[in-house]
Amino acid sequence: MILNTAETWEHTSSTSPLGAHSGNYSAGVHWDYTHQDEWLIARDILVTGNLIFWSHAFQGSIYNDHYYVKISPDEGTTWDVVLDMSALPPYPGFNGYNLWETPYEIDMTLFLGQTVDIAWQAVDGDGQGLWYSWAIDDCSIGTDAILLPTYDIFRRTGTMGDFTRVNPVPHSDTSYLDEELIPMEYQYFVIAASPSCLQTESSDTITVDVITTIDKSGVPGELRIYPNPVSNQLCIESQTPILSVMLINSQGKTVFQQEISPHTRCEIETAWLENGLYLLRLYTQHEATSSKVIILH
Repeated sequence: MILNTAETWEHTSSTSPLGAHSGNYSAGVHWDYTHQDEWLIARDILVTGNLIFWSHAFQGSIYNDHYYVKISPDEGTTWDVVLDMSALPPYPGFNGYNLWETPYEIDMTLFLGQTVDIAWQAVDGDGQGLWYSWAIDDCSIGTDAILLPTYDIFRRTGTMGDFTRVNPVPHSDTSYLDEELIPMEYQYFVIAASPSCLQTESSDTITVDVITTIDKSGVPGELRIYPNPVSNQLCIESQTPILSVMLINSQGKTVFQQEISPHTRCEIETAWLENGLYLLRLYTQHEATSSKVIILH
């Protein structure tokens, strides 16, 4: 769960100041000057023994910030604190930090045999950000490793063509903001990014319709686009003078663009275009609008 989008839990490289206990990455959260309440949650973990994890952690903070490990037996409705780094005495190491030197082991006897959620929560005490960075790695419950979920997100424009990965690094949050898209239909799927998962399957493919303005084609007296579906000629009538029009196909390619001497009506020949869904971008003296147009011969 993310509160501070600038500094929240992320894949932290082993070459970064936080480092990793083993492998190329750990899960880390850095301090910031604005409020942080950042949760990293491993869900649906069957408790077969104690929880063990390695950490780059500061012990004994006196600034009211807390670095909790919490357990929820009821899918996140309630959380039990099982460890607070700030309640521990200073670590007998460099500046009070445990630098991947000693693992933390938490007695899970009260939860034995249950399926629980496990959270690592870093929260400040004064709304002005954490004082210390925190990272974890190599988590296990009993004899089983806990694989914190990470995903790759794939997108394609329209319903044709290849999917491409859009996230630069494996993504752990359950939401993703895909920025600066032009208005169009896009398809997405996600797949687990962990190299330990050798038989992963992708999610279902979903279609997202990106719209940045209101389609006014059905508002009498303002804008008319007809016929739709269209075969040979698309007519556009506007209450305000039209300056330019553009047609974009389902792959995001501009297939038609024309500047128009300010006029309240224009026509586009469509007989030469392939059947399919297109986005009509219309620029008038007052605004830009987007409308979906189907070409069907």
